[in-house]
Amino acid sequence: MVLYVLFLPLIWSVIPEGFIENIRGLPLNNVNFRVDLYLYSSGIILDRWLWGYGLGSAEQMLASFPIPTGGHPHNIVLSIWMEMGVFGAIFLLWLFLRLASYIDRHASGEFRLSSAWAMFIAGILIFSFSFDFWDPIVSLTYGMWLSMIALVCQQSGNSTSMQSS
Repeated sequence: MVLYVLFLPLIWSVIPEGFIENIRGLPLNNVNFRVDLYLYSSGIILDRWLWGYGLGSAEQMLASFPIPTGGHPHNIVLSIWMEMGVFGAIFLLWLFLRLASYIDRHASGEFRLSSAWAMFIAGILIFSFSFDFWDPIVSLTYGMWLSMIALVCQQSGNSTSMQSS
């Protein structure tokens, strides 16, 4: 998680061309668009990696990309990096680690713990390959995702306290 959040723009900029062509060859919907967008976004990020370009700037920064992007790089980590730089990435990592810590502290029982971790990892994957962080619909999805994790952890705590009584 730490490597993913802190080094994603750099990783995209140093991937060998042969490996990128292998990724493009995968039979996935829009894979060429995503690869090109991630490469383009990473270049923009590395030009101003410390502070980023400011909240809401992704649409303007991606305006010269040859295909309409919807105003965002389709990856939460790249979006945060582009708009808030390394400080935003550190804040995002802090949020992810706090959520992971919450799961470890509050989810008990093998099923509950694995359910909470499965939701956490699935959410990170889904939000990493889609969505714009600031879109109201997506913000509601984040809220539901966090609520479900909290609910699983809370029910876990309740069932543990009921069993001990």
